[in-house]
Amino acid sequence: MARPRRLQDWVDALSDYRLPMLPFSEQVLTRLAEENASPRVAELCAIVYRDPALVQHIVRTANSLQHKHLSTRVNSLEQAVMMLGLDRVLQLPQEMPRLEDSLAEPYRSGYLEALGGVYHAAVQAWNWARERHDMVPSEVFTATLLRQIGELALWAYDGDVMLELKEIQAHHDGYRDASEYVHLGFPISELSLALVQHWRLPTLVIENLRPERALGPRPYSILLALRLDSIAHKGWHTQEMEIVVKALARFLKKDIAEVPALIHQAALQAERETHFLSSHPYAPLLTEPDTEPEQAPPPKPNRAYFCPARQPELLSRALHELEKGDYSRIRKELAAKHEYLAEEDPVISLGLRALHSGLGLDRVVFAKYSHNRNALEPYMQRGAEDDPAFHRFRLTLGADTLAGALMSEAKALWVHDKNKDKYLSIIPRDVHKALGVDTFFTASIYVDGKPFGLFYADRHLPGCELDTKTFNEFRAICALVMRQLKRL
Repeated sequence: MARPRRLQDWVDALSDYRLPMLPFSEQVLTRLAEENASPRVAELCAIVYRDPALVQHIVRTANSLQHKHLSTRVNSLEQAVMMLGLDRVLQLPQEMPRLEDSLAEPYRSGYLEALGGVYHAAVQAWNWARERHDMVPSEVFTATLLRQIGELALWAYDGDVMLELKEIQAHHDGYRDASEYVHLGFPISELSLALVQHWRLPTLVIENLRPERALGPRPYSILLALRLDSIAHKGWHTQEMEIVVKALARFLKKDIAEVPALIHQAALQAERETHFLSSHPYAPLLTEPDTEPEQAPPPKPNRAYFCPARQPELLSRALHELEKGDYSRIRKELAAKHEYLAEEDPVISLGLRALHSGLGLDRVVFAKYSHNRNALEPYMQRGAEDDPAFHRFRLTLGADTLAGALMSEAKALWVHDKNKDKYLSIIPRDVHKALGVDTFFTASIYVDGKPFGLFYADRHLPGCELDTKTFNEFRAICALVMRQLKRL
């Protein structure tokens, strides 16, 4: 079997593919069917939720049906079960491949590890939804489970590609997206998004996958949960965990001292509910949060970093569409992810894509100016999807702050080694720490003589340096965006 090459080739190969079901869920559902049992929907879903493949199949089946009472997608497992009916759901094991027949080692272990991680993230997000008094926490649980559907599909369909990717990531630091792009030609999140759209899975998953707008509360909670799970193997005492804990405290409006206990209890819950798994990648969170940290292992020598590469074709297309004012393609793409689009969204999005994909800048953010608050707040971004700080911040334009100085007129600035002492001293300490870099580009945007917003861009991985050529291009692209915004 030839391995698919392009993203669309993978989508075509997986379009009718069914993920393997766990022995646990097969045994329980088969027994219920044989006993002619009639469990309550909540009881049945509590079982099914432990198997993301089964959740995907049930929700996918429900959304494939034309139903006279539903004009929108089914967005939770509970809704899907009620729509299909108990008898139909209990028959589904007969339609799905069995894990032990489908995957040999080491692919089975990789699949189960990914499954255990996403279930842990879903339990965390569900608990936070309840803390926030979300009207339908089950929608958050379902969406979190299905957020990593691309990774599960790759393990099941072609486990070698995931083993090769893990080997690359073992020797290279940096964002996962970068190594995935080098190995596959696209990030796995793009595959997940394409499969979610093809299989008509919940809209909340789409909102969370590769978002450009700053996330609302529900998709933001999913981002936080997945970020937490991705760093859980490092334990409690890391800078990454500190950032997540602080972000979660602000999100839940809780004292920061309360948050580790919430995380710990949810991790214990996830472990109890997936007792049939032999290992749990989030195991360090099963220990008490105040446990003394173990001695950190020595740093691995000769670590390499993936620096984002320039993509001339994407740069050329984005600039061409900006210069011509042709926003039809980008407007259609944004409309598939976001319910509401402002007139300026396609212009800002094309600018972000030109900077991120075209110039190879890591994290690119557009913060919009709020006249009421006299502050900058996150609006759209590319490359910072997994950074909680880039979805929740407010920079007040004080006279003695860098934000205030920048927004006094339209201008671009490169903070670099020679001038950083001057500029970093007027950035709030918590903001500087969240950025994690001392060098970056920024440009203020004015429309009709009034402050409109600000672009920020960096290359935050060691060895991935900013340079004069890229700064001049950054400044030119920001100026082009500003001109096009004035024409709206």
